[in-house]
Amino acid sequence: MSTFVHNIPFFIKNNKLIPDYVGRFESLASDFKDIVDKYDLGEFDHINKSSNKELFNELYTPELVEIVGKRYAKDFENFGYSKDFLAREYKINFM
Repeated sequence: MSTFVHNIPFFIKNNKLIPDYVGRFESLASDFKDIVDKYDLGEFDHINKSSNKELFNELYTPELVEIVGKRYAKDFENFGYSKDFLAREYKINFM
């Protein structure tokens, strides 16, 4: 039994996207601001702020990116990420 779970079952019911808005991690700050503004939620403090792109590049080898891409292909497709999103976003060289 796999411990990996696709995200899409949490967002789709009867082949229809349930939420009216799905934010993206790579634009988390602006997406979160949109939601805060839309629902007049006020201000939030950002605690435990860190930059993980460098760490990501150290941990994700091209082989691991390929595994993640295959394992979560449905999520990438349904949420509009291109096949080479991780390589482009995190500048991972597949050569």
